[in-house]
Amino acid sequence: MTADELEALLPDTEKLPGEISERVVAMGPSAHAAITELLEHEAQSIRAAEDSHLGDRGTHAVTLAGELKVVEAIPALIEIVIASDSMWIIFNEAIHALKKLGPAVVEHVLTRWPTAGDGQRALGEVLGASGVQDERIFTVLVELLAREPELGAMALADYNDPRAIDLIRRELELIEYEPNAGPMGNSEIVELTAAMEELGGELTPSERRKLEAVRADAAAFRASMDLARRRRGEPARATAKPGRNDPCWCGSGKKYKKCHDPELPPDSGFW
Repeated sequence: MTADELEALLPDTEKLPGEISERVVAMGPSAHAAITELLEHEAQSIRAAEDSHLGDRGTHAVTLAGELKVVEAIPALIEIVIASDSMWIIFNEAIHALKKLGPAVVEHVLTRWPTAGDGQRALGEVLGASGVQDERIFTVLVELLAREPELGAMALADYNDPRAIDLIRRELELIEYEPNAGPMGNSEIVELTAAMEELGGELTPSERRKLEAVRADAAAFRASMDLARRRRGEPARATAKPGRNDPCWCGSGKKYKKCHDPELPPDSGFW
């Protein structure tokens, strides 16, 4: 299969039909070159025009790269993450694909890291989830923690090195609780405390009080919204699936991707 043939096969629709996915996956390694070439062109298009050339077809190719673990496509997937808007579906799908590729991504990401700019925010997540214990990874994630405490803490929790507990605790001490800040106003407190607990750390009484205050604010916000809807006589409405960085629907205060995202394994402790 050539890249042109693959592009013609993939539909420009939101969902990839199961029969097409199964057909490409069944091809195994013989589809790798076509997927890689298609993603290389897509990465170039996004970087040059700040737009996707392939639309949903590009997202489907990214999905297939993850399903088939196309190692050759790793550089293109990294470029798609760096060049894409974080609100694009292809951005999140590329992160998923890189995480599925596991240890194979590490050297590629570390090589690209110094010049990745804002892309480091997403690539830190990829490194943390790679399953590789490497001091270079720990170092860059600690640097990310200093710049982006929330993202760095989440990545360090995935990396699973207890040395990070005290580092995260120091960052948490610098974060002031903001009363009545809305459901995501104190998200850093929620995520940093969650990361510490994931790593086996115990919250101090003051840290727990800070977290409980945030949760109480979130509960009060939800209650006020429910009351407003009832007063307006609005019927219950089904809500759309939240984005991975949106507040989880369960009210925990955590981001959806770290709480009730169905892609989390059943034994993750978040269900």
